[in-house]
Amino acid sequence: MTLTLLSAVALLAVVLFGQPSSPPGEKNVALTDAPVTTVSSVQTAPLQPKGEYPSLEFPSDKDADYQVILAFVQKTHKKIPEDEAADIVRHLVEYAHQNQVDPKFAAALMARESSFNKRAISATGAKGLGQIKDFNFPALNITDPFDIEQNVGGTLSYLKAMLNEWSAVTATGEKAGLALSSYFRGIGAMRRDGGQVDEKTQRYVDDILSDYESLLTQREVLYSPMASTPPEN
Repeated sequence: MTLTLLSAVALLAVVLFGQPSSPPGEKNVALTDAPVTTVSSVQTAPLQPKGEYPSLEFPSDKDADYQVILAFVQKTHKKIPEDEAADIVRHLVEYAHQNQVDPKFAAALMARESSFNKRAISATGAKGLGQIKDFNFPALNITDPFDIEQNVGGTLSYLKAMLNEWSAVTATGEKAGLALSSYFRGIGAMRRDGGQVDEKTQRYVDDILSDYESLLTQREVLYSPMASTPPEN
């Protein structure tokens, strides 16, 4: 699927325990521009913009987010132990709010990266819930990539940095797609290609935004202003 993106602004896993079934491939999660994987042999196209996401960087109620994300993890990733799922979601919501990122957006990314398997290791050596590469550990304050709190905190810090990279982009669908593509490929590669992506990256973005849209819908259904009290978990 190819998409039209940025005319005036020309720049924006089901996992079995042990290793993601869909490894990040060309992803280079780097806060610096050190080593950027090239995809010169792969034809690229403009990233497809998606819909608008009003809550992308404006977190809502923590308790409501916690309940919706936990239900999503328990329903779609049944191999994750209940206590572990609760710990992951608790830290995810907390760090998302600290970084002013919608926790549902971060949860959708984490679902695609590791299927919430804290022990996941990709074929390229990315580790943990957010599939962070070793050379990023110091910048993200990670000493143990399999520690839930450390990996979640690092993932949210990096995701926020990627959103900030595209702060000039006002359309949230475009910003979301560019931030996710940068997370997957590395910001250096995205800058070099002017926001162009290959089909693998487009599928990655589409997978995450599909889950994000589902979480937004579920949040709206369960916690709409019409509801007098939030439902029990």
